[in-house]
Amino acid sequence: MNSLETELTKALKYITSRWRIQNNFRDAITKYIYNTDTIDELISKSKKCSELYNIDYNDIFNYALNRWFNKSVSLYAEDIFTSYDIVEDEVDIYNKEIDFYIKWIPFDLKVSVFPKWYSNDIEYAMNNKEDIIERLYKNCSKEKRLHNGNKLFIMCYSEDWNHNKVKWDLEKIRNEIDKYIKNYNEDNLIIINNSLSDIIFIK
Repeated sequence: MNSLETELTKALKYITSRWRIQNNFRDAITKYIYNTDTIDELISKSKKCSELYNIDYNDIFNYALNRWFNKSVSLYAEDIFTSYDIVEDEVDIYNKEIDFYIKWIPFDLKVSVFPKWYSNDIEYAMNNKEDIIERLYKNCSKEKRLHNGNKLFIMCYSEDWNHNKVKWDLEKIRNEIDKYIKNYNEDNLIIINNSLSDIIFIK
């Protein structure tokens, strides 16, 4: 277990299914998540943030924790990918469009949960990857990380619609990435607007 996985495992005991809707103010005051490596640091910084802005500690900690965990899970998944011989890390840490290369093909990794806005069920999505990927591209275009380059999606799904708990299952994420890499074939990639893409469903 590496240090990142250790910290994510520690964080699990603090995670709850409650999630306050994102807003610009809370995003701004919890920017410290981006230079926070451990759960103890997150707790300390959240206490200071609570005092500075006179906000309930549990409220701001829960908000920061969810943001930090989501960010860290993406890094965790990237670490798993780049542990394989066929995957090379992107050396430019400021590159917003490429996280790694699989057999020299660049990809931006996007880890998310099954979207509420998707009009079909998980079985349809799994059997019609091109449909959900095309819609994900359209949805991503509304975000800050706007680009239409190659994307590899990890999609977490739970039957009870508490999809985040699947994102918290680090062993399951590792196992599904392992299966994907061992069966990787660039001929199976999906072309969306001249970009290459694929999706890994975790459920």
